[in-house]
Amino acid sequence: ENFAAQVKELREMQEALGKAKKDLEDQKARRAEEKKSLEEELGKLQSAMAPAEGKPDSVRGLTTRAQLVERIQQLGEGVFKAAQHSWENALTQIKIANPGLEFSTEGMGMLRKMVDGQIIIPDQYKQMEADEEEEELDEEDNGEEGHEEGHGKSDG
Repeated sequence: ENFAAQVKELREMQEALGKAKKDLEDQKARRAEEKKSLEEELGKLQSAMAPAEGKPDSVRGLTTRAQLVERIQQLGEGVFKAAQHSWENALTQIKIANPGLEFSTEGMGMLRKMVDGQIIIPDQYKQMEADEEEEELDEEDNGEEGHEEGHGKSDG
């Protein structure tokens, strides 16, 4: 009886051990598949984040759309400021090259264009032009106040 009970217990333990081994192998297989899947996903993400060939240095390292949009806005502002500087530089050169020539720059601007013999502001630039004029007025007001104060000190 005791021997039969021990044999039965041994068989049950062998069955449990066999089942545990099978479960372990199944888990190993699932983990291997999961690891392979994660490695593939990681590879895709890394390639998506890697700089593309020919990608400008100015956008290298940007990983989100928001960062890219912000950088594009910064670059656009830089281009606008460069164009503005070029416009002012051209006017200054004309004045210096022609000291005896008097001409009016009223109504002229870097955002304007000629249409049917008239200088116009294209619709897409009207708000920008208004903002620019407002900034210039603010700068003139601030500059004149400082200038007047300077005269007062030297006169007194």
